[in-house]
Amino acid sequence: MDLICTRAHDWLVTHGDSVMDAVQGGAPGWTPRFVDKRIGERVYKELLRFVTEMRDMPGHPARGAIDRFLADFAVELQSDTDTRVRVERLKSDLLARPEVQDIIASAWSSVRALIIAAAEDDHSQLRLRARASLISLGRRSRRTPACGPRSTAGRRTRRRTSSPPTAPRSRP
Repeated sequence: MDLICTRAHDWLVTHGDSVMDAVQGGAPGWTPRFVDKRIGERVYKELLRFVTEMRDMPGHPARGAIDRFLADFAVELQSDTDTRVRVERLKSDLLARPEVQDIIASAWSSVRALIIAAAEDDHSQLRLRARASLISLGRRSRRTPACGPRSTAGRRTRRRTSSPPTAPRSRP
């Protein structure tokens, strides 16, 4: 819930003009523009105040309501077939939208570029952790008798216990 509140607040701060434009754009044509602008500003300020309170107050009643909604929804997803079908349909419809496909492709390209850049950077956390993990694995394998160094001399002098492969027999 903290993440949702923080993201909602950050989004409102960044997109305040979009909120005000949406409110003004939905106003009736007969209202003066200065009134539409004032109402848009007021709606934005109230939304921002509300979301800021939710973000800063873990005991905010709206947070409790959202938590209860999510808990009830989770129970419905587990027990109600119709709810699962509707959610699957919504998910399929959403994922089929070209805008969503573009976002997924863009996100994957960004993640891929980050991984490649990290793999190429000797001082990146990815390289440092991979190196530390491999060194640790090598140390552990040296201490484990089944994985430690083996003498190759014993393999050369051992007798074969199975017969060498033979050529296939020809059939008459």
